[in-house]
Amino acid sequence: VYLTKADPVHIEPYGLSVVTDFPAGDFSSSTVRASATIQNYAVTHKGAPVKFTLYDAEGRQIAADNSYIKDLGPRKSTIVAANLVVDKPHLWSPADPYLYTLETSVGDNITKTRVGIRKIEFTHDNGMFINGERFQIKGCDVHLDHAGVGTALPDALWRYRVETLAKYGFNTIRCSHNPATPAMLDICDELGFLVIDENRLMGTSDEQL
Repeated sequence: VYLTKADPVHIEPYGLSVVTDFPAGDFSSSTVRASATIQNYAVTHKGAPVKFTLYDAEGRQIAADNSYIKDLGPRKSTIVAANLVVDKPHLWSPADPYLYTLETSVGDNITKTRVGIRKIEFTHDNGMFINGERFQIKGCDVHLDHAGVGTALPDALWRYRVETLAKYGFNTIRCSHNPATPAMLDICDELGFLVIDENRLMGTSDEQL
């Protein structure tokens, strides 16, 4: 369970999206496309500055975009987007899991999102490619519980599990059989693991079918 505290004008829950693209068709430049759904939960019209700032792993600012929501009605939402250009990006890969950080600020509230710039392709004949190089998935199923603690895994235990899997040659985890926690996904991003994030619904009701 997560309790989020925010001002009346804030990013909607799960309303932040970050996608990387290579418009030139090569890896000389990348565009980080950020989009935030901003919600006004007040009963009056509100405004707020919105800023997207991208930092490299050393904390240096790479790109930024500023905008302002002038008049957002009560209980209304709007989408604010930005295209942040990164020249000569340091690409994320399982062998080199380099991560940038995107800061999205709405007024005084800041949300930090780690971003890996990479290109993933699936082909019919040759399988999966990451940044133009063929990649062989070596994965295993991992249940989201653990002996002694159940499903309340400390972050350090997830790090131990992923590091142990890497030591034995694995590079991918299929979650069995529920979506992974944000902490587990962050650790996999940091350690260069791919994740098949399963969301299994089993049953015969109309919702599940």
